[in-house]
Amino acid sequence: MTSFSKTGRISYPLFSALNGLLNNIHLMKKVYLEASKGVVDREVSRDEFINSGQLMTHVTPLEVDLLFHLSLHLNKSETMILSDFAVIAPEQYYTKVNKHILKIKAVNDKGERGLLTEVLENCYRFALGSLAGGEYVLLLSSLVPVDVLESTHVNSVHAYN
Repeated sequence: MTSFSKTGRISYPLFSALNGLLNNIHLMKKVYLEASKGVVDREVSRDEFINSGQLMTHVTPLEVDLLFHLSLHLNKSETMILSDFAVIAPEQYYTKVNKHILKIKAVNDKGERGLLTEVLENCYRFALGSLAGGEYVLLLSSLVPVDVLESTHVNSVHAYN
């Protein structure tokens, strides 16, 4: 990864591209399948991949460069095949992590929540609603005098002319 950047440090755009690549790896697979016309063992060059990826707005050129850079280090080839995606971002890992995250719950059912928790939640919701309503009232009260001043000014100008 550090060989991708010239300074040996990972820049923010490179970091964002890596996160985007890993988050959108399924889109990259779709672009690959589009470029290879559905043949999973066909080697696809960077140019073919970019031409196919132009239709998808979530695929950036930096992500493609990073993908092919990683593939170059894995295969010592400047082309990609579908199995490269499994090495770069294994699906088993993501499905295990997602399943584990979905299993985490504060309580199993509403009966386990205490009375204090319910009261605090309702107070929190009431405070947020009051804040939103208060902002709306302040906004309206600040706009009304501006309208009154404008109409007074316009009327006074017409009166002198």
